Amino acid sequence: MCGIAGVSEFKPGAHGRDAARLCAAILERVSHRGPEGTQIESLGGTALGHCQLAFQDQAHGQQPVFSEDRDIALVFNGQIFNHLLLREELGGTYLTQSDAETILRLYEAEGREGLTRLQGMYALALWDARKPALLLARDRLGKKPLFYSVEQGVLSFASEAKALDVVTQDPLPSAQAVAEFLFMGSASEGVSAGIRAVKPGQIIEWSGGGAGVKTSESPPIAKRASDEDQSLRTLLRDAVTRRLHSDGVSYGVFTSGGLDSALIASLVKEVSGKAPILFHAAVEDHRFSELNAVEQLADHLGSELITVNVDRQKCADIFHRLYPTLGAPVADPSMLAFLLLSEEARKHVKFVLTGDGADDIFGGYDLYLAKAYLEQHGMDAALSAASQHSSIQTSLVADAEIRVALDRLSEVIGPLSISNARAPFSVNECPMMMNHAIRMSKDELVTHLTSQFKNMSGLVQDVPDDDRCSVIVHYLQTRILTKLDLGSMRFGIEARSPFLDERVVDFALRQPMSALVRDGQTKRPVRELCRIYLPEALSGQAKRGFRMPIADILKSELRDTADQLLSVEAIEAAGMFQADAVRSMWSDFLAGNDAHAHRIWTLLCAQISASSSHRMLRSAA
Repeated sequence: MCGIAGVSEFKPGAHGRDAARLCAAILERVSHRGPEGTQIESLGGTALGHCQLAFQDQAHGQQPVFSEDRDIALVFNGQIFNHLLLREELGGTYLTQSDAETILRLYEAEGREGLTRLQGMYALALWDARKPALLLARDRLGKKPLFYSVEQGVLSFASEAKALDVVTQDPLPSAQAVAEFLFMGSASEGVSAGIRAVKPGQIIEWSGGGAGVKTSESPPIAKRASDEDQSLRTLLRDAVTRRLHSDGVSYGVFTSGGLDSALIASLVKEVSGKAPILFHAAVEDHRFSELNAVEQLADHLGSELITVNVDRQKCADIFHRLYPTLGAPVADPSMLAFLLLSEEARKHVKFVLTGDGADDIFGGYDLYLAKAYLEQHGMDAALSAASQHSSIQTSLVADAEIRVALDRLSEVIGPLSISNARAPFSVNECPMMMNHAIRMSKDELVTHLTSQFKNMSGLVQDVPDDDRCSVIVHYLQTRILTKLDLGSMRFGIEARSPFLDERVVDFALRQPMSALVRDGQTKRPVRELCRIYLPEALSGQAKRGFRMPIADILKSELRDTADQLLSVEAIEAAGMFQADAVRSMWSDFLAGNDAHAHRIWTLLCAQISASSSHRMLRSAA
């Protein structure tokens, strides 16, 4: 795990600096991702940079790595979980145990098509002087980020979007990105119009000059014949085993108090033979605390439990300290606790396993139950059921939000409905909040969001026609995985999610919704597995979801900051939102409408990111 950066087809005078110096400036902005050293190699008109956080063959993990004739160079961020199997298939003699060398040998043997055989979490850049061309590639689910910018015939890339602010000449916000951010709480491309993302499963080839960027998508992952008959238990145990493989590096498990992370912790103990260290962010507000469930899990496993107390002042402090420099804005309130937890965990371990992804691929959100009530019995029955179902009520944030969420479920026909109910701003609300200069209509936004389902083509042969499409693309890939990467890598710690193993994802997406959500329960295959590994007090608990007292924080510790960033002057300077709409919502929130809390938080996160980008651009000029 690390940070990567690079510049290709540099033309003297385009930026007033040579390729290596420009690469160094970009790499410096992602150096927190790899605190164990940096390396930059100049390859004529191309420069590749890497900051290291090594797990395998740490003594020989330096990058870029080169082919024997030095015609091919690679920088790589992530882990390849099938690299030992690939080595067996490729044969030959290897100089290191590093998976980076495996990628290089695979490309030498099979070209760009070989890259589609990689299984893991990765983003890579490969320079092939024989063509010449630069290849950028990203894993099928989008666990590791990779962004690029093309300015004056020069392609620059980096692990984080904000690092490219030093080269982009188009800092204006993109209409699609702003709409995505309002809908998802994050943006798949970054917010600046001049910055693009390598999409999940995509391979980009850059030949410089007028040749432009050529893209291709990875085909669905090739399954072994034996996978068809594998149980979820077997697949998940194997996913945990592969993610524990490292060169004697210490690790732990992030536990929220829910079923998914508890199951992963139990599987870690089973496959490793020892109880893992557990890390938990304990929210001070008793309304949201799940510390009791985590303590029960620690006792059950015999694990050491390291708890980080999360109070409102700590949240405000880390917002001021880190949010201006995050690689991209993320409006998930749990990011505050995740940053505090990652900062503490890095003092003890180098990587952690998490339970992220289970709800997204197995239909775990209680809104699926709410939608079923709505479709089968109508609004009155759905309201009554939701008011009596504590987990549905909790997942909808507050009692006042239940009717709003149910209305949103029926606002969009098709697989966007669950995402629309979870969104900070619905597809009807997004256009009203956007700056007039970049406003998208509802129909344009729905068309754009729906088109993104093609990003799943590298995961499964037949994309399921249900709400999981949108949840995976618009919530898991764009928001959860962004939070997971930026929050952990800000402190140089790697987060690995066994539920997001390609074979586990394939298993989940082959299950019809009727097998996942029925009889008043969600993600039934996971719950059945939990009953094997966890005591009844834990396996039988209702879903709560990790929550933060964000309304209280906005009205107290962050009140002055919000007043400043949500002022008319600040909103107009950023160019993303309609000032009158924002000011009206802020006033309504301060007058007592806490239902606006998540929306205000979304606007605030975008504004602080935009204000820091403007300062960065001025300093680089």
